[in-house]
Amino acid sequence: MVNSVEVNSELMNSINNEVKQIVANLLQIDVNELEVDTPFLEMGADSLVLMEAINNIQDRFHVKIPIRDLFGELGTLNAVVDYIVKQQANSAFAPGEQPEAKQAPLHAMAEQTPQSFVPIQVAEPDHSYL
Repeated sequence: MVNSVEVNSELMNSINNEVKQIVANLLQIDVNELEVDTPFLEMGADSLVLMEAINNIQDRFHVKIPIRDLFGELGTLNAVVDYIVKQQANSAFAPGEQPEAKQAPLHAMAEQTPQSFVPIQVAEPDHSYL
């Protein structure tokens, strides 16, 4: 039996590694050069890099991070990873999974037997006024 601490630890390590890879790619540095407690701005990130990081994180983890937070309370890798883990714990699906789409109910007319349509010829338009 796997306990929740092990699962949370594995989840956190996985998220940590993926976020580090995202940031390292955007900063064009080796992932081993990243300092997890160094602010992004001190690592050389600018607002464009941070916006791209936000987009990549949202695409991957389905977590929205306001850009202003990366200049403040979520300004380090560790802070972002903690935030993602907390958001994932509150979400209804695991990281990277897409929620299953629910089919909207069909209109009553759509459920009826399809009707045959007979094309009709449309008269040529009269352009005599030109």
